[in-house]
Amino acid sequence: MAPPPGVHPVNVSTRLNVLTGDNVAIAGFIVGGTGTKNVLIRGIGPSLTPLGVPGVLADPVLALHTNTTQDGDVIIATNDNWKINAQNGESQQAAIAATGIPPANDAEAAILAHLNPGSYTAVLSGKNNSTGNSLVEVYDLNGGSALLSNASTRGFVGTGDQVMISGLILGPAASGNATVVVRAIGPALGQFGISDFLEDPTLELRDGNGGLIAGNDDWQRDTHVSQMPTNLRPANSKESALSRVLASGNYTAIVRGKNNTTGVALVEVYYLR
Repeated sequence: MAPPPGVHPVNVSTRLNVLTGDNVAIAGFIVGGTGTKNVLIRGIGPSLTPLGVPGVLADPVLALHTNTTQDGDVIIATNDNWKINAQNGESQQAAIAATGIPPANDAEAAILAHLNPGSYTAVLSGKNNSTGNSLVEVYDLNGGSALLSNASTRGFVGTGDQVMISGLILGPAASGNATVVVRAIGPALGQFGISDFLEDPTLELRDGNGGLIAGNDDWQRDTHVSQMPTNLRPANSKESALSRVLASGNYTAIVRGKNNTTGVALVEVYYLR
């Protein structure tokens, strides 16, 4: 059996303004390594209000997708209100409460899943096409040799309280470091038919106390650009990226549009061990 990884992502999350149509929140993640990975995916809205977040999504809805060679896009599970398993109509409250991180509000959504290595997508939308600020999260529950190797979220980047804020927790709390590449992608989305992409994304990486670790506008200007793997360098010069070696702890990546511009962007975190 492969040994468990050292410092690695144990939680990835993104707070953004969830709109409708192509501008819902689309969070992708990859389970790498071997064995199964137990994850809890949460769609949070109402419980952000006490934290000072305005205009929250009142009733988040989650759908977990994967893609197979045989069947194409497959919906693995859906959820509206977290206490009820939408697949069988039975209560899942005890199982999710046992994780220690159940949603605080009954209207929020959660999916508890046991996943094989592969690529997955969590789509967060508002019930009945409602909109608002929301948080989509993926928690690694069981450690082991399988791990979250990269995560991304696509959504609409506004201004003020509606910029895109991506959280990353590296663990376990032990000595050691992890190398990560964080990217903010905008213009490259045009090739996928997204016309309202964020033309000039900027990126900030902050520590758990809010201190600025590094900022970037155009990726070639990062002082550590020579350490960035060639295959992870953005295709467009206006996109942003940072390569850093980080200790275990909490981190935040903030994506904005330069000069308060708005549009659809993709924030990505790659774990390079």
